[in-house]
Amino acid sequence: MADDSEWMKLPTEEKITNKVWKARMAGYEEAKKLFDGLDNDKDPEFMKYLGNIKKIVIDSNAFAQEKGLEAVLSYVTNASVAGKTCCEVVPALVLKCLNGRQKTREKAMEICLMYMEIEKHETATEDLIKGLSNKQPKIVTGCIQILKDGLREFGNKVVGLKPVLKVLPALLEHSDKAVREEAKLLAVESYRWAAAPVKHGLQNIKPVQLKELEVEWERLSGGARPTRYLRSQQETQAKLVAESTSGATGFTDDVDSAPVEEVDPFEMLDPVDILTKLPKDFYENIEAKKWQSRKEALDQLLSIVTSNPKLAPADYGDLLRAVKKVISKDNNVMLVTEAAQCVAAIANGLRKKFSPYATACIQSIVERFKDKKPTLVLALREAADACFNTTSITAISEELIAALDSKSPSVKTETAQYLARCFLKTAPALLTKPTIKPLCTVLVKRLSDQQPEIRDAAAESIAAVWRIVGDKLISPYTTDLDKLKLDKVKEFYSKLEVGGKKAPVNEKTAETQPAARPSTAPAGNKPRKPAGGAVKQTSAKTGAKKTTKSAAPPAGPAEFTEKELALEEAVQVIESAMSAEIVKQLASSNWKERLEGCQDISERLKSLEKDEIPTQAIIKLLAGKSPWKENNFQVMQLKFSTLSHLAQHSKFSKTSAQLALPGLVEKTADVKSGTAAKQALTDIADALSLPFIADQVVCLAFEQKNPKIHSESLGWFSTAILEFGFKGMNVKMIVEKLKTSLSATNPAVRQAGINLISTVYLYLGPTLRTLFDSEKPAMLQQIDAALSKVEGNKPPVPVRGLKHQTVRGDGGVVADVDNGDVGQETDDVDSVMDLIPRVDISDKITTELLAELTDSKWKVRAEGLDKLSAILKEAKFITPNIGDLVPALKQRLADNNKKLAITTVEICTVLATAIGPAIKPHARSLIPGVYSILSDSKPAVRQVAVQCLNTLCEQIKLISLLEDELYVSALTTDNIYIRIELFTWLQEKLADTKTVPDAMLTPCLPLLYKYLEDRNPDVRKAAQAIIPQFMLHLSFERMMKTVSKLSPASKVQVAGIIEKHRDTVAQLKASRRPSTAPPSSTAPPTTQGQGGRVSPTPDPDTQNKQQSKQTDAGSRRGSKNINIKTKPTSSKKQEEVDSSPPILVNNSKDQRMKAEAQLKTVKWNFTAPHDEIVEQLKEQANSSVSKSLHTQMFNTDFKQHLVALTVLTENVECMMEANICQLDVLLRWVSLRFFDTNTTVLLKTLEFLHTLLTMLSSQNYSLTDYESTSFIPYLILKIGDAKDEVRRRVHTLFSLILKCYPASKVFSLLMDGLKSKNSRQRAECLDELGGLIKNYGINVCQPTASKALKEIAGQFSVRDNNVRTAALNCVVEAFNLTGDQVYKYVGNLSDKDQSLLDERIKRTGKQPGKPPAVAPSKPIATAPTKQQPQSNTGGDVGQEGRKAAVTTQDRPTVDPVNKSVLSSKPVVPQVFSLNLEQLNLERFAGCDDISQPQLIEVDLDFLKDAIHLPERTSKVTSGPGAMPNNRDVSSAVDLVISQIGSSDIHNSIQAAAQVDSLLKDDSKCTALRGHVDQLLTVVSLQMRMVLNTHIEKSEGSDVVQLLRSLCATLVSLFQRTALGKSAGRDALKDLTQDLIVILLDKRIEELSEQQMLIKSLNILVVKVIDKADHTNMMTALIRLLHNCVTMETCSPTFVQLVMKCLWKMIRNLKCMIENLNVDKVLYDIHLFLREAPTAWWKTRPNDTPLRTVKTILHTLATLRGVEILNHLTLIEDRSTSEVEDYLRKVSKMAANTAANNSTGEVKSAGGERREGPQTTTTTEPTSSSQLQPAEYNDILASMFKRIGKKETTKQALEELYTFRQQHPYIDIQPFLDRSSVIFRSYILRGLKSIEREQGPDTDTTPPTDEHSNGEPTVSLTTPSQVKVSMTTPSQLRVSDEANVMDTINQYKEKMAARKQQSQGSGSQERPSTAPMPTTLAAAKGTLSTSHACDNSPVVFSEDDPETVKIQADIADLKKRLQRVKKAASKY
Repeated sequence: MADDSEWMKLPTEEKITNKVWKARMAGYEEAKKLFDGLDNDKDPEFMKYLGNIKKIVIDSNAFAQEKGLEAVLSYVTNASVAGKTCCEVVPALVLKCLNGRQKTREKAMEICLMYMEIEKHETATEDLIKGLSNKQPKIVTGCIQILKDGLREFGNKVVGLKPVLKVLPALLEHSDKAVREEAKLLAVESYRWAAAPVKHGLQNIKPVQLKELEVEWERLSGGARPTRYLRSQQETQAKLVAESTSGATGFTDDVDSAPVEEVDPFEMLDPVDILTKLPKDFYENIEAKKWQSRKEALDQLLSIVTSNPKLAPADYGDLLRAVKKVISKDNNVMLVTEAAQCVAAIANGLRKKFSPYATACIQSIVERFKDKKPTLVLALREAADACFNTTSITAISEELIAALDSKSPSVKTETAQYLARCFLKTAPALLTKPTIKPLCTVLVKRLSDQQPEIRDAAAESIAAVWRIVGDKLISPYTTDLDKLKLDKVKEFYSKLEVGGKKAPVNEKTAETQPAARPSTAPAGNKPRKPAGGAVKQTSAKTGAKKTTKSAAPPAGPAEFTEKELALEEAVQVIESAMSAEIVKQLASSNWKERLEGCQDISERLKSLEKDEIPTQAIIKLLAGKSPWKENNFQVMQLKFSTLSHLAQHSKFSKTSAQLALPGLVEKTADVKSGTAAKQALTDIADALSLPFIADQVVCLAFEQKNPKIHSESLGWFSTAILEFGFKGMNVKMIVEKLKTSLSATNPAVRQAGINLISTVYLYLGPTLRTLFDSEKPAMLQQIDAALSKVEGNKPPVPVRGLKHQTVRGDGGVVADVDNGDVGQETDDVDSVMDLIPRVDISDKITTELLAELTDSKWKVRAEGLDKLSAILKEAKFITPNIGDLVPALKQRLADNNKKLAITTVEICTVLATAIGPAIKPHARSLIPGVYSILSDSKPAVRQVAVQCLNTLCEQIKLISLLEDELYVSALTTDNIYIRIELFTWLQEKLADTKTVPDAMLTPCLPLLYKYLEDRNPDVRKAAQAIIPQFMLHLSFERMMKTVSKLSPASKVQVAGIIEKHRDTVAQLKASRRPSTAPPSSTAPPTTQGQGGRVSPTPDPDTQNKQQSKQTDAGSRRGSKNINIKTKPTSSKKQEEVDSSPPILVNNSKDQRMKAEAQLKTVKWNFTAPHDEIVEQLKEQANSSVSKSLHTQMFNTDFKQHLVALTVLTENVECMMEANICQLDVLLRWVSLRFFDTNTTVLLKTLEFLHTLLTMLSSQNYSLTDYESTSFIPYLILKIGDAKDEVRRRVHTLFSLILKCYPASKVFSLLMDGLKSKNSRQRAECLDELGGLIKNYGINVCQPTASKALKEIAGQFSVRDNNVRTAALNCVVEAFNLTGDQVYKYVGNLSDKDQSLLDERIKRTGKQPGKPPAVAPSKPIATAPTKQQPQSNTGGDVGQEGRKAAVTTQDRPTVDPVNKSVLSSKPVVPQVFSLNLEQLNLERFAGCDDISQPQLIEVDLDFLKDAIHLPERTSKVTSGPGAMPNNRDVSSAVDLVISQIGSSDIHNSIQAAAQVDSLLKDDSKCTALRGHVDQLLTVVSLQMRMVLNTHIEKSEGSDVVQLLRSLCATLVSLFQRTALGKSAGRDALKDLTQDLIVILLDKRIEELSEQQMLIKSLNILVVKVIDKADHTNMMTALIRLLHNCVTMETCSPTFVQLVMKCLWKMIRNLKCMIENLNVDKVLYDIHLFLREAPTAWWKTRPNDTPLRTVKTILHTLATLRGVEILNHLTLIEDRSTSEVEDYLRKVSKMAANTAANNSTGEVKSAGGERREGPQTTTTTEPTSSSQLQPAEYNDILASMFKRIGKKETTKQALEELYTFRQQHPYIDIQPFLDRSSVIFRSYILRGLKSIEREQGPDTDTTPPTDEHSNGEPTVSLTTPSQVKVSMTTPSQLRVSDEANVMDTINQYKEKMAARKQQSQGSGSQERPSTAPMPTTLAAAKGTLSTSHACDNSPVVFSEDDPETVKIQADIADLKKRLQRVKKAASKY
């Protein structure tokens, strides 16, 4: 394309890949503008350029490359998918751009920095580091500069310093000076961010360089702060800046000057495995008797650990055990000191990896504190502190408690001081009540010790914990201290420092502080939130600094407190705030006055603000002098309602609550006031907190004697827990009251207690059950029964009390939806564990027992294990003090005797359960042995080990098991079983774990990748199965990054496997429930549930109802909840009011169907929904539903799904049209809900689907395949659900689906359901299949009865009895219809299966083929049916519409009997259906034994009667019963129409006659509404059968009669305007194609009465074109022409006839333009030109189809004018469409020629418009020379003038003919109209003569009255017997009949003369341009028309010149046909 004009026309995406550099540069500029102009970062335009970004970067032209880099920078900045290009673009930038021109280098650097900004910093940094090794200094310099700029702008968290420091020394010694200078600048910048690590890493460079760097480092001032942020951080940073600018003065400065987090030098170091560096004799020396040998070993160890500060994770157990032994038992102080130093160094080197060894080491260290040598004590302190840094105070509390009780004063003193240091290092959130309780108890005792050092140390430790946790948790231990001890504690408290600040002490506050009420701090210190306490929140104006990670989360608003008022004071307050009259009314003895007073208070409260309401005074007054002794229930109810209002709308204190609770609790048992009392209790709990109110309510209730109060209070408590959650509950109090209730004599109280146990069980789990083991067996049985109902259920999400939950710093709520509460998993479970009585078995773990466990004789070891097992079984729950039992068990796990090893594993399982979470310190020693058991070849043995691992995982969580990477060591074992089992176990556990640190899984990746290529298939399978779980926790990018380190061969295979599982990760994420709290904006409170009696907790259905009520409760109470952040929308969006209807009405469904058919969208086919599918549906739903409904449908909270389903269900009936318009989106969203685990959502989904399908069936709507496949396959998955209710509803849905979708297609989908592994699903599918066979006959089986029944019979041999029974029943149903034929269908069976089938058939007792008769019923009459919506007329979905129409015959049919029988006794002995396989009936040639079905004479008189639809059961049974009595009008019409497609000609003729008679009856023809497409499709099929079968094998007269019957039926159909207009595009397209094929088939000419037949077909074609919907007809013809053009085998004659049909419509466009959908026509033309553009036609021999299509465009543009450009709405990219360009060109040309058109519309002198002769528009010229109107007017005038002269007439006629061929768009009609009739006829005859002489070439003008080979011509004429040939799209018009007759007479005379001349020689032949299609037997005929808008018939005749050639060459064409058929059969 050297010419600029060529490439300038190309689209942008083609320009950027053009070979011309100018084209590429222009494309880059356009692309940059495009990228900058796109608002949506997910715009599809970005995807088009995704693969070209790298090509742009490496452009070979420097100028184009610069422009390209600008486009790439814009792309990376704006596109969300730009990150995918980083891995290939950055290396290209390094190699091709950094060594280029200066501007190119700058742009490349900007692009690299932009990749860092869009979160691809790791990949970019890694590629830049690789670029540092390049040989070109310029590239190295550029890479260094980018790293330096990235570090300066983003900081060290984005550009990691560790890889930089590794290469920096080498860069400083580079041979190039520029590289050294840039490296120096990089070193200076790195020092700003991490001084110590950089300085340490550059110690080995040259002294001169180091000195220079130190000088530069000293010049640095100020801290380093990032100036640019990642894309994910920018929004947060903008908010911070906005807050700082709107805050108080100085806040911005504080933020800017805040120090940057210092880089830990430890992170810069590489870990070292020191175990491999130990001397071989180390362990011998350290246990040697000589102290010199031990010292030598310790010296070596200390030297190794100090020279390697960072240690690699490994098994340090043996090493530390040896060192610990020195600390514990060695008498040499020097060795102990050195051993302590070694422990400290190892702990500091391992950090958190040291935690498994910390507890044992600390125990040895604190015991060694008995030595008083200063050097030793100092070393021990350092070692102890280092150990604590790796663990928690909870893990070492037992060792410290034991040390505080030691006999040695030094041990007590040092331990207390050590404990104080530990407290100060611990975060407040970790110092919970169960943790500090045992420690503080011992420390308080130590305050009374005789030694002052111990007392001081204990006081210091208490002060430390007080300083951290605050008053609330420490007050129980300080309240009882005498003044001296308390003063000592406060003295140390004031000296303590936390974060560099001392804590001042307020003496008065500390002394007078009550124990039960928390204050802000023990000494009035500044705001710090203690764990569990309430602290006033610091205002933002004070500039409070950000808390550290270890600090507790910030609290909500401070608690409101007030002192209690006396009654007199309350009266005074009420009198001043309200009125004295209210006081008098409430004190009156008249209940009506009291009622009036309460009402007055309620009214006044509504007008008061929250701060103005005197809450306590009102409650005091309502209670009265005798508190709550009100006898009138109306007054009492009003008082309680007032309390509820106060709790919701006033400042409610605990003092006010304590005044109100006694009366409320007492009235809970009242029949009339109980509900109001419970409601008030719930509201007060919402205002304060449920733990406080519940504690008071339960205690007050059990102080009452009335048992009903007990039961009702417990019932309210149970309901409240479900609404509020279990956070902060007093578990001990609950258990005590539960035990009290279980021992009550009243059964209601006991039942209420059991219900409360089952509710609490949801939160505390099985541990709760152990607390009631002491109850009576009968009671335990009831408890177990209640717990079994809730087993496995998850607690509901809290909908109340959310404002009391912990609020994160970002405004979110720390909540766990899965557990239904906030943070309860630690405190509450620990509280329960504390309540469990545990036995200390340390005295039973004797030396003798341990000796038996380690004995050399296996029998002795077995006895020891038995004894140990008996001890554990007897104790049940034990303390973690088990002595040296764990090492003994570790040895037995490796026992050579497998039975003993298995027994040991079982003991370990019991031990883990008995000890509980405290097993964690011992688990590390036991786990390797358990892993070794997994290597056994016996599955039963491995299962024991897996069970042990599961138990350990339950007790200490998976993360603790993965900490030490022991599983990685186990995987390295050369044993396939351990790999398989460990991978399988990890897969299950990782799926149940929310998050796992990357560091725990990353070490396993190399092994995982290795085993993906293992030789054992089971290992490979297990490794592949765990890939999604690893990817879920590590991310796809992290795993692919590790893959890059593999060998090239492995890299390809492993990367492919990981990529394959990428979609599975999205499915896993979708299957997980969200962990966010419910949004507060939708929250409606329950009106029931707070107060009512709680039913026994609950079976699943009851609980689901409760959850749905609570969901409603959470959505109606928006004002009560705090503002919780949710993912989907911002607060602004939530505030917007969405006034649009929930479901929108538009044609977006057609566009979605097209997009999927053209593979532009992902096909809706998946096993589980993944992110891409969900995101696609989410995007499609934007144009289908309102914004608010869209947010609810695609919310992560299941409660929003329930709201969406409610809205959808309510709008099904009132928005029928909208539901049908968006049916595909709704059904697809429903299918996603099938994968939800929430039962409530699933049931609600099925309810909505039932309502929707009911509406569709009432509208006679037929589902398309596009819609049905959106949900039916996924509905089939739920037919095997475990819940009976779900299965029942699904069966009901299938009964509704059969009313909207063909049974045969449902059958196919159900057959696919048999492939499931779920046996219940297979059984239910088989039941449905049996029902379909029973109700719809054997022909419903797809693809054939034989194949289907063989597959069903394959289920005979399965193990599951239900599946086997259902399969047998299904085949029996087939036997009842077909008899012994069923044995042929099922094929060969095994003897066992054959006997089962025979027995089942024998047991049914039915006679085959004779179903029982149905009792006579009343005649059925018709009712008006609604027209089916035309859903497929606008979309391009292939042949789906036609197939859907054809398969409607699968519905139940009626018995083929006479009319009288039909109306009274519809027996169904034989069901007729149209089997599509029978269309190819050639294979039945010669088979005389095939019985044809008898025609059913249908009496259509019953259509006038009312319809009584029979009810069909949702689940078909297989037993005997009557056939369904289906007398639906639609089914009867379906039956008759389907018989038209019968292979029996006579049946088809009779059926066509019945339909014809129905159409001619005005009262009955409406029954065909909704069946028009079906009728046309069946007729088309029958016509194909005529050509394929009947015409060869049947009598000619029968074929003629059949075709005439079909023609008559269709003519009658199109006589009915309403029915004709309802014909769809696809049906019309197929019908037109088949009609033309029949007309072109030469075999038709051999039939008798062929002239009348061809006349009938001509009439039918004309009728279809005129009477059908013009839009559908024109688009059908354009589509048909489109198919012909793109199909190489299509006959030119066929194409010509299609064009002639279009020409007729073009002539009538002016009449039909008002009813024409121009948008659809233009869209189909756009598709035509897209497949066959103008340039393509230059290579074709004939471009008439192009000219025809452009004629349509020209005509439309002429009729519509400029307005035509507004009808291009369906074309997606108008800029690339030829349609728009051509329409603009035509509009411009029309404007230019309007003034010169003398024969068009002319204005008279008076200004009136008159019409001259009209012309039809023509296509544009195909030649390059296009004349202007003035030019061709002169040329034509000259030609006509010369034609009038005798000497030049012949030459002028030839020139005129040539001119018309070259310029077909120019109309000569105006010149003819100006001439006389004779002159006009002379010109026309001359043009025709020249045309015949030259022969047909590119002109499309066919002869109209010429015979070929003497064969007769049959043609139709107009009523005036005028035959005018259709010449070109620019048709000749005849003004009057006389002129026409004159022209025709002269034409006939000349034709007769030519016929005589041609009889001997034949006609001219023209080579065929393309072979015939397989459906064409001959090519012939022309299409003639008459006047425009006169509805004249189309005339098809045989006188086309091409007929001669085709007849002469028919043998050759037949051979070609055979070759085409053979080629087609291969596919």
